[in-house]
Parts: sequence; C-alpha cells; structure tokens
Amino acid sequence: MKRLGTGSVRVVALAAILMLAVAACESSTNTVSTTGKSYTVALAVPLNISLFQDEVKGAQAAARAFGINLKVSYLSTYAEAAYISNIESAIATKPDGIIYGWYSGGYAKVTDEALAAGIKIVFVNGTPHNDANFRTAKYLAIGFAGPTEADQSATLAQTFAASLPGHGLVLLVNNAPGQPDHAIRINTGKAIFEAAGYQTDVLNGAEDTATAVANVSAYLSKHSNVVGAYTTGFNSAQAVCTVAKQDNLTIPVSTFDASPTSLAAIKSGCVTVLVDQQFFAEGFFAVANVYQALRFKTQPVEVNTGTYLVTKDNVDSYPTSFAI
Repeated sequence: MKRLGTGSVRVVALAAILMLAVAACESSTNTVSTTGKSYTVALAVPLNISLFQDEVKGAQAAARAFGINLKVSYLSTYAEAAYISNIESAIATKPDGIIYGWYSGGYAKVTDEALAAGIKIVFVNGTPHNDANFRTAKYLAIGFAGPTEADQSATLAQTFAASLPGHGLVLLVNNAPGQPDHAIRINTGKAIFEAAGYQTDVLNGAEDTATAVANVSAYLSKHSNVVGAYTTGFNSAQAVCTVAKQDNLTIPVSTFDASPTSLAAIKSGCVTVLVDQQFFAEGFFAVANVYQALRFKTQPVEVNTGTYLVTKDNVDSYPTSFAI
C-alpha cells in the first residue's frame, strides 16, 4: 500500500474536519452537539492582541458550528508563568477539552497534568514540533492547529529567495533571540538562502523599536552588499524599512504574520512578502480537532495553517475582519 506523505495526510485530515464542520453547521444548534451532549472546551490565549483575537473568533465560529461550550481566558501581557497558571486554572474546571500554545519545555508539566486528568488537548499556535528537547511521542501525539515553523519558514524563504538577484548577502534578523520558534525560522531560512547561492549573516533584533532600528542601521552602514532582509517578526522588518528609507536604500524585506501594520507595509512596498499563519484558521481547526476527538474518539491531527503568502498582488483581498 502506498504510504501518504505528510502533505497528503494533512490534506486528508483537513478535508475530514471540513466535512465535519459542514455536517455540524447543518444539524446542530448553538449550544448542543450532534450527539445531544454539550462539550465544554477551554481556550487559553497568551496575549490579547489583534492576531490572537482572530484566533478566538475562529474558535468561536467552530464552537458555534459544533455546539461547543467555549470558555476563553486571555493575558493582557504575556509571561510564561502567568500563562501556565491560566492553563492550570482552566484544567481545574475539568473541561472536556483544552486548547493552548506550547512555547517552551516549561509547558511539559502542565501538559502532563491535563493528560493525567483525561482532558483532550490540542495545541494551537505553538507546538513541541518547534522544541527539539520535547519532540517525543507523548507530546507529538497531541493534536495541533497552526504553523510548523520549519514548514512556514521554508515557504517564505524559498519564495523570497526566488525574488532576489541570485547573488549577494541576505541579512537574517532574529526578532526574538533565544526563542526556539524564531531559531527555527532563522536556521531554516539560512539553509535555503545558502543553498540558493547567497551569503548570509544573522543579526539579533530587539523588541524595543529604537534599539532595533539602531542595530539595523549600524549593520547596514558597514555592509553595502545586502540584497534582501529576511526577518522573523514585523518589529525587525519595520526597523529595516525605516533604515532603508532614511538612507535611501533599496532592500526587499520578508517577514512573518499578517497584522494591520504588516499588511500596510506590504501595500506601501516596504515588505515584499510575508507568510501568514492564519490565526482565524488556527482557532477554528483547534476546536474542530477537539470536537472530532471527543465526538468520534479519533486521534487529534496536525493541521498546518502557515502556508498563506501575502504580497502586493493579493494583499487587497486579504480578510482583515471576521464576522461570526
């Protein structure tokens, strides 16, 4: 029997979940699932910003379709300890399922607690796939909706490399040094650019905009052969754009995540391409993943949402709001 590749498995899984969504929309009410049992699912959101608000809207849309009682908790400012505490509080309410992001090995203990309590888990946005120290069978068997960093990084880097002149230096700017997911973005991009014949260099960015601009300015003043900047987050992309405009430089920029500011940068020409992990889809398919596991006793699957490339050619058709 022919073995399906990863992409084929994702397509089949995604198609199955979509079929469930259609069936649920046709036969369920807003409060009762198709089995007559109302499942309660907790969604712990790490940060109350526009991107994660879209994730919540997606989760709410799926909850409505499947008759899920969705309980959402937010953090106003992300801190790992506070987020883990929120997850633990959600576990204590004994939901049927729980959805949250795995962003470091610090989430192993709380995940073990949820597993021990018999709660169906689906990771969203962050996954052990991005954490080499915890890429084990126990954690990888848990469902996930969102981008696998290596996949979305390769999608962006390959597209960006093809738009560059074929020689010169590509500057890779790490928006969050020390974070495993950003390290994967850097390492994946670096390998792809070098395989395409480019020189590469890595610069650490900064969350503080002024510091990020100063770092980029200092680097570009000493390197006139930079032909493109691959950035792992928009703060770094904006820093490159700012310096390029100030110094009258032409440097194509690529980045991650579609926010109002990054989409505006695409429209202005500052950023040439970004990869969007589609937060609305993350939320929707995370809830669908939990539902199919609870309803049909199936194993939650990996749904890769991080494949949407946005350029000047399609930015005007990008959905900027989601009515549910």
